[in-house]
Amino acid sequence: MHEPKRPRKPMTTTTHSLKSTAAAMSLLVAALPSSASDFFLKNGDKVVMMGDSITEQHLYSTYVEAWALTRFPAWDLRFFNVGIGGDGASGGSERFRRDVLAFAATAMTVNFGMNDCGGPGSNFNAEQYKNFTTSMQKIADQAKAANIRVAWCTTTPAEVMDEGPSVLPFILNLEKFSAAVKELAASNGNALFIDQFHPFVAAIDKARAANPKHRIGGGDVVHPGPPGQTLMAAEILKGMSFPMLPTRSGRWRLPSAPRTATFMTGFSAGCCVRVAFLSSWK
Repeated sequence: MHEPKRPRKPMTTTTHSLKSTAAAMSLLVAALPSSASDFFLKNGDKVVMMGDSITEQHLYSTYVEAWALTRFPAWDLRFFNVGIGGDGASGGSERFRRDVLAFAATAMTVNFGMNDCGGPGSNFNAEQYKNFTTSMQKIADQAKAANIRVAWCTTTPAEVMDEGPSVLPFILNLEKFSAAVKELAASNGNALFIDQFHPFVAAIDKARAANPKHRIGGGDVVHPGPPGQTLMAAEILKGMSFPMLPTRSGRWRLPSAPRTATFMTGFSAGCCVRVAFLSSWK
C-alpha cells in the first residue's frame, strides 16, 4: 500500500478476536455477485482511501487491498492510504490536490463523519452538520472534475462501553451524519454509497444480546481493531460488488462442519499476513 510521506504516530497493536474476524468474512462471501464487470474497482485503478484516524490505522484499507489483489492477481491495482488522525471532511477537501490528485487517482473511498459530528455522545449541531455536508460536496466536486469514481462510506459507530442492550441511543448524532452521506451520494449522480454504520450497529447489538459485556470491535470506543475493521472491509467490498470465486455449483460454499480455515487478510510491507481461525458455519 502506497502512502504519502508524512510523519505518523506510532500505532498501538490490539489483540483481535478470531471468531469476530471469521464472522465478518462469512458475511462477506454470503451474498456476492459473480461478475467481475460489476466490481467497482477496475484493472489499472489507482485507489485513494481518504479518511480520519480510523482510516489511518491501515487496517480496513489493507484488507480491501489484499482481497482485491488476491482475487485479481493479474490486475494492476495501486492503493494509497491518506487517512489523517483528527481530520474531517473539511480537511479532506482542502488536501484533495495533495493527497488525491497527486497520485493520479481513478477511484477513491471517502470515510468521514466521526470527528465532524463531535464524536460519540455528542448532540446534533446544525453548524457542524452544514460544514460537513458542504465540505463533502467540495470533495465530490473535485472528484467529478478529475473524473474520479467515488465510494461514499459512512463512518463506523462508536462502541461505547456501557452495558445497555443497544448502542444506538448513544450515537444518534453519528447516524444523522451517516444519513447525510447517503443523501450526498444520491445527489451526485447516484454515486456508490456504502453503509458501514448500520451493519456494525447490528453486529454490536447482537453480541450484547448474548452477553451485555461482549464487545466486537477489538479496539477502543472510536477506533475498531482488526475484528471491527475486518467488518468494515467486508461491507466496503460487498458495497463494491466484489465478485466471489466460482465453484462447481456456481457459488462460494462455506464449511459444513467445524474446521480450520486460512484467509489472506492483509499485506504489510509487501508481505502477506495470513490469519488462521476456527470456523463452524453451516
